[in-house]
Amino acid sequence: MADRKPPSYEDFRGIYDAEKAKQKRPTILVAGYTGSGKTSIIRALCGESVVPDAAIGAGLPKTQAFEFYQGNAIRFFDSKGLEPGSSEQGFLDDVLGFVRKVQEDPDVDNHVHLVWYALQGPGARVTQCDLRLMQGLLPNRQVALITKNDITRPAQREAMIKVLVDNESRQDRIVPCSEDDHESLKRLEELTYKLLPEAYRAAFSAAQIINLDRKKSYAQKIIHGSAVAAGVAAGVPIPISDAILITPIQLAMVAGLAINYGEPTEGLKAALVPILAELIGIQTAAGLSKLIPGLGSVISSVVAIALTEATGQLVDQY
Repeated sequence: MADRKPPSYEDFRGIYDAEKAKQKRPTILVAGYTGSGKTSIIRALCGESVVPDAAIGAGLPKTQAFEFYQGNAIRFFDSKGLEPGSSEQGFLDDVLGFVRKVQEDPDVDNHVHLVWYALQGPGARVTQCDLRLMQGLLPNRQVALITKNDITRPAQREAMIKVLVDNESRQDRIVPCSEDDHESLKRLEELTYKLLPEAYRAAFSAAQIINLDRKKSYAQKIIHGSAVAAGVAAGVPIPISDAILITPIQLAMVAGLAINYGEPTEGLKAALVPILAELIGIQTAAGLSKLIPGLGSVISSVVAIALTEATGQLVDQY
């Protein structure tokens, strides 16, 4: 077994790509009038890697049509806003027609899976155009956002919520929020996660940067599941020299953790090369045999579980 080599970054990259291909990216449509803060909320929830600086600004509207933002794990359609002097009917036709066309795609992975409808809180208005759009845009998978909540007076907020509820919006799906208010963004994250189809939730969790607790919970499931799998693989004790046989399980674990935290492979290479060389498979097992008295010359299920769990927790902390 002397010709066995520790895993390389290329080995990891192949497994990462295979694991990533299993993850289904959600698409969220963010609609509303110009100036309602749609693009800023996207960036606040998912970071600048999804929405670049050039897409954010005051004054002239930055989103001239349907902008398409995408990251490693999520996609957004940022809808054209209604400009002063523009036709409400034309605006309605454009938005509803666009969504209808997208939803006709035979591949459901290309559909819009959730709608955020943004209403500017300080404006204190819910127009008939707003209501017609909301009724036509996935009403069962829709969140109404009262944006700029930090500068919205309570009376304005309450009046808007009443109009929405009176027009069949569910009160538990109305989220007053501000781009700098972490708690309101967390409420939006939690509601979005709940309303998305189950197949798209893991990718959304990876994409968002607000709810670290959810990422940590996913990470622990990945680590514990991988440790159990490694223990099963070592059900028949294997020689230390063959410990690399559990490496594919550990590589898949590290890939799962990277995907869970939304880390692209480019940013991981420098950190993962020493981890792969020193902490996975045969190299780690050989080191353990020196550190743990009485370990002997074999890897048992218990040691495989402990080895994989320790590796996973180290990578998780990184």
